[in-house]
Amino acid sequence: MNLFIDTTNLNFIAALINNNKVVKLLKKETNRTMVKNSNQWLEDFLKNNNQEILKLEKIYFTIGPGSFTGVKVGYNIVRTLLLVNPKIKIYTISSLDLLSNKDKLHTALRITANRYVIQKKGIFTKIKDTKSIEKYDPELIQVGYKDFDKKTIETKLEGNYFKRVKDAKKINLIF
Repeated sequence: MNLFIDTTNLNFIAALINNNKVVKLLKKETNRTMVKNSNQWLEDFLKNNNQEILKLEKIYFTIGPGSFTGVKVGYNIVRTLLLVNPKIKIYTISSLDLLSNKDKLHTALRITANRYVIQKKGIFTKIKDTKSIEKYDPELIQVGYKDFDKKTIETKLEGNYFKRVKDAKKINLIF
């Protein structure tokens, strides 16, 4: 069994994956409690689905951009799981690449109360006001996690968007 984790934004997201298909998805609104609750949420999620850390083969996780704290929480969870099971293979993806949609030209992600990141063809730019987001044609922009579901993860797994990382200490987080 494989695990997906995304803690870069306003949600704690975990998924169990088998043969590139999401078999269980957990999405919790954090309400600024990511640091306090993420370990317990993950522990409960694994336990409730009869999964053990020692049986995990791969972890897929987002490396940002997003909130500084959220990005670090996900990274620390992965590093901790590796201490328990060093055989786990690690795969990463940026939050923007995860959310990108082939039918949309741009992907926008809120990273703080008044800051966004916009990506177009792999290049991202930080924006400081929502008025800049509003100038984009709604038909051409994917904004945040509103359409996020298990298909979002499966599409990126099938398309080989995740990158294998052999040394977790060398992961470049995006803030």
